[in-house]
Amino acid sequence: VQVGARCYGASDILGLPACSDINPGAFHLILTHQIALKNEGFVADVERGNEVWNQPVIGYESQVAAPVRDESGGARTQVKTKLYYVDELEVSQWDPVVGTDKQTVSTRDLEYWIETDARGNITGGEWITTKDHPDFVWKLSKPIEFTGDFLQLKRLTRTAR
Repeated sequence: VQVGARCYGASDILGLPACSDINPGAFHLILTHQIALKNEGFVADVERGNEVWNQPVIGYESQVAAPVRDESGGARTQVKTKLYYVDELEVSQWDPVVGTDKQTVSTRDLEYWIETDARGNITGGEWITTKDHPDFVWKLSKPIEFTGDFLQLKRLTRTAR
């Protein structure tokens, strides 16, 4: 399941706009529901631009300003979020690194507006951080079933947990 799309830079490839990245309202909902409510991470393309850098998102801290109400009863709220994600290793290795001093966690500071309707439901948003926000986020909808030549991976994934 993917929300948002890859940013292709200044060009218009395959009839897509140059950047159709994730709306900050959708991003905030996914972030809060996956991490805070479900205690599950997800993957984000943390580098906006032509290259894709998929990183596992593992946490966040948000500061939420007081909402600014509009005439319809809706509101705009400024949010500052520190995104925590697992970064690639400097030296590849076969040993597990999760929970060890070899695990590298990086952060990204994001700033955005969240728009809500009169009932407080998030309806959209706008990035304040225009350069360094995620293009898209994704998560497997169900676990991968290893078969055929990859059958032995099932055993490895069970023992790695």
